[in-house]
Amino acid sequence: MTAEKCQGIGCFPPTLRALLEAELAAGNTVLEVGFGSPAPPVGAFARLARPVATRPRAPTAEIGFHDRQSPLWSGEWTDARRHFFVLEPPSLPSTMPDMDAIRRAANPPPPAPRAGPPHLTVEIDRRGEMLTCREGDRVATIICTFGPEPRLVPRTLEGWWVPAESRSVPIAPEERARLVARIAEHCRRHLGMHGLAIED
Repeated sequence: MTAEKCQGIGCFPPTLRALLEAELAAGNTVLEVGFGSPAPPVGAFARLARPVATRPRAPTAEIGFHDRQSPLWSGEWTDARRHFFVLEPPSLPSTMPDMDAIRRAANPPPPAPRAGPPHLTVEIDRRGEMLTCREGDRVATIICTFGPEPRLVPRTLEGWWVPAESRSVPIAPEERARLVARIAEHCRRHLGMHGLAIED
């Protein structure tokens, strides 16, 4: 059947015409009727606005069915000779991809730097054999003997003093050990006390 001999859906085989009429009665719409495709030089097609809903999506002896899922159409209903086609619109994904989420997954932000302890400064009082440690808004002191082999005395590090609040904060044993190690490292690196030891 050529385009010159076929006008509208009236030239479709009775089975496909009945399918189209049932869809129209159910509220579907024919968006386009064309000829010579998709089986040139013969053939005709009717493109529906919505998928077929009036019959099971499966072939029968009278009507062929193929689930194409192409960008141009999805379901494809045909006659036995495959000269006439009823085409459904292409299927759309249930949800559009979140492009921002895809970009974030492809380019994750760098990990946040780990928060280290506050900056520590140490002042030396050689005459009093004392180190004064400052960390943020608090101050602590520790005895340090300045003989040939300078030595920190951890038991003398009793607690923090917060001048702005005129209060003291006790230091737990675990924190004392970490703080003494930091003080010793600071003195060795920045104050030239390379041989500084920590008293047991």
